[in-house]
Amino acid sequence: MMWGTRVRPRDHFLRHLLKQVSALTPQLADGTSRSRDLPRYGWVLASAAVASIAGGTCTAVAEAPKPVSKENKGWSLLTLEQRRKVFFKYERKIRDLSPPHKVFEYFASQRHGPAAWMTAQDVMRSVVPVFPPSKSAVLRAGSLWGEPSPEMKEAAACPKGSAFLALDMDRDGRIDYEEWLLFLALLSIPTEDIQVAFHMVDANHSGSIEVLELEALLVSLRKRYCKILPHTGNPPAGDTSRRNAEALMESITGARGGSLTLARFAQFVNSLRDEVMAMEFAFYDVDSKGVMAAQDFAYSVIGATRLKHLDQYLDKVEDMPDDLAAETVTKSDFLAFQHIWRQLRRLVIALEFARTVAGRVTGADLAWVTQHVLGTTLSNTQIKVLEYLFDDGDGGLNIHFLREVMNQSYITGLRIEADDAGRQEKPGVLTCMVMCLKR
Repeated sequence: MMWGTRVRPRDHFLRHLLKQVSALTPQLADGTSRSRDLPRYGWVLASAAVASIAGGTCTAVAEAPKPVSKENKGWSLLTLEQRRKVFFKYERKIRDLSPPHKVFEYFASQRHGPAAWMTAQDVMRSVVPVFPPSKSAVLRAGSLWGEPSPEMKEAAACPKGSAFLALDMDRDGRIDYEEWLLFLALLSIPTEDIQVAFHMVDANHSGSIEVLELEALLVSLRKRYCKILPHTGNPPAGDTSRRNAEALMESITGARGGSLTLARFAQFVNSLRDEVMAMEFAFYDVDSKGVMAAQDFAYSVIGATRLKHLDQYLDKVEDMPDDLAAETVTKSDFLAFQHIWRQLRRLVIALEFARTVAGRVTGADLAWVTQHVLGTTLSNTQIKVLEYLFDDGDGGLNIHFLREVMNQSYITGLRIEADDAGRQEKPGVLTCMVMCLKR
């Protein structure tokens, strides 16, 4: 382990088993495992089967989590936390490595026959790697087709004026596959690059775009998906593409036709991100008290870290001292921390400067930088959690680890870099421009 944390001897075998199962399950689910490879995984599958039988049926959760109850508790070879890790890593691989239609099918909770639809909460879980809340019996965030899904309490409906409602092009109260892909396309535009994308389609440089130009933007973003992820399918063409652009324009501006300014477009895209953040907090706020456990905050911070480091961070959070894990983070503090990611470059530069001057960076330095440089105040609990997660072993913060984890988390949504699809593709024009700007 990276940090030298305490490891209970009885957990050694189970943690090894979890790593074997999590490495195997995506191959089985996607049907990519060859038959001759299966015998060498026999002991893994057998152990997992025993654990599953002993622990009862592992069902999927479609909506907001329920608190732990006596009925949800039972004996199992694997603890609830260990089973959660298996499913969490499996779902990370689904989000990162599976074709978009597989991701949609797994996280869509509304199903009728072969058709599937998403709620706003499903959309959030499809792009944000949420770990099951500590005060619930949730095992995972989605389910495969044919698996039982227990009745869950309904999540709060999106308020009037919600950006998510604008994605419901046909106004049927549900988000279908095409509408979900539109959400991914909009979310794939980095906050700092919205202006670039807007000006790319503003042909007459008027400072606003009309329906035809908005259609061009949506189609170009979707074509980028088709190039990198061919299983996505072709973008809607002709009348369908035009209707989507007209419906989105009307949803954003409140009127048919007309034009959309850069400020209004940026506000809409940022509203989507803000609503995703708010729904992530609601997912962890099991008791609806306006707070989340510090341990859940830690899971939220490290949830999107690279898969090769994920086990180490998950173990680190699991071994968090009880007194720290029991502390709470309010919604306002959680959202404030989320907005730091939009200023990640400034944060890292300031921390690097502090390390150059003082030789190391402490939690106090982090608190000062976020307040005086970024204009955001973090709570004492958040600072302590970050100190615990990114401790350099010498009483300071490891800026490299913090930057790597936060950078991964900032890339919210379906990532379309070529290496995610296992292919080497030439970047598109917009990608090249963005890369040049960042340099």
